[in-house]
Amino acid sequence: LIFVCKCPADLLLDIVTKQDQSVCELQSVQVLSFAAGRSCVMVNWDWLLQLQWQQDEEEPKVLSCCGVQPSSTDRQTAVHHCVCAETLFILSAIGFISIHSITDGLLLATIDLPAYLTPGLAEDHATSFCLVQVSADLSTAVAVTQSHTAVAIDLNHYFRTYPDHLLCPVPQSSLPLQPKVSRDQDSMSSSSCSLAALGSPFSDDRSWEARLSSMYNQAQQSAAPSSSP
Repeated sequence: LIFVCKCPADLLLDIVTKQDQSVCELQSVQVLSFAAGRSCVMVNWDWLLQLQWQQDEEEPKVLSCCGVQPSSTDRQTAVHHCVCAETLFILSAIGFISIHSITDGLLLATIDLPAYLTPGLAEDHATSFCLVQVSADLSTAVAVTQSHTAVAIDLNHYFRTYPDHLLCPVPQSSLPLQPKVSRDQDSMSSSSCSLAALGSPFSDDRSWEARLSSMYNQAQQSAAPSSSP
């Protein structure tokens, strides 16, 4: 075990006080994650700090400090916090999960487990959740009840079922370069598809179909008899 540096309680309180002078005491401290010398710390249930620990420094470097403002009900019933892929998950005892960005505390989405689970399971365990874990790719969340029942939630399926629970904007996927319908890649229609997908200047006249059409028109004009004066 190597001692790196220390972070006294007064320092944590000072960091939060610089953001909100109404915070006058340290009520709770919870380390949510620690990896590659960086830790996420929840202070007073409402403040999320990112600290970078370095061996040659006496105190950790503050990367970010943001407020996470759950409702009064969420604050009283929050039973577990989980950080995964720059995202904070807060689980309440009644089965609601709020999802926040760890950099600015912005609410990204919510998950209503009682509404998503089968009626029987929801009635039995909706008020007894105690732990949540999320896969590294954010595709699956697992919630555990006090009766040691684990439920897995496919987050992709959940947000397709409840799209209004996803509060952050979803980036628009770019158009495929290859059209869905098989077609001649040298045709003008294929050029139009590439133009729409790339969003950059592209001349349809450079397609092979356009060149053939141009040569045909030139040949027709050359073969046409000249009009008499």
